[in-house]
Amino acid sequence: MKLLINKHLMRILTMALVLMMALPMLPTLAQTETAADGAAQTATQAPAKPDENIFLTYPIMDMFQEDFDLTQLEGKVLMLNFWATWCPPCVGEMPELSELAIQYADTVALIGIMSSAVKDISEDGEIIADEKELELAREYYEKADISYPSLIPNMLMMAVQQQLQMQSIPTTLFVNADGVIVQMIVGARDKAGWVEIIESVLASIDNSEE
Repeated sequence: MKLLINKHLMRILTMALVLMMALPMLPTLAQTETAADGAAQTATQAPAKPDENIFLTYPIMDMFQEDFDLTQLEGKVLMLNFWATWCPPCVGEMPELSELAIQYADTVALIGIMSSAVKDISEDGEIIADEKELELAREYYEKADISYPSLIPNMLMMAVQQQLQMQSIPTTLFVNADGVIVQMIVGARDKAGWVEIIESVLASIDNSEE
């Protein structure tokens, strides 16, 4: 599924990339794997450990438009799943992702990033949410009893999407406890496929810390 961003949004995001002081410190993607061929492609090596996890420093709201408590993610690997209500593969994998969120709750924080929840950005840089999309998401969450939270992208999340040239959803980023992006997965997976990926990510992080 392709991400559709209007020209106004692209212009604002481009300005955000220039103006946001934290973006030059965004971690370099270490590895990308696509659903099409499952092949891992090694890119630039990850940079030195940052002073703080940038993903936990910018306020962000959940799909109920309430402030999300980022402190609950500290010390965990972040599994950021970018999705939209109009994306069948996104919605299709969510019940099994919900099971995995519970299974790996001690080490991995699975978070939905609702790409379709941003309708526009105001002239002063405020996110304007798509109320219809949020309502559909909340209805689906209740119907399918999804256990993990979904958030409305803030400017940082949107800038990450642009910097990584994220063209399709679902796309999932794995971020270690220091805020370094260690892997990007494009496309949906079944439960067994995600277990294999999560275990591999956790093992690689453990090895890098030894």
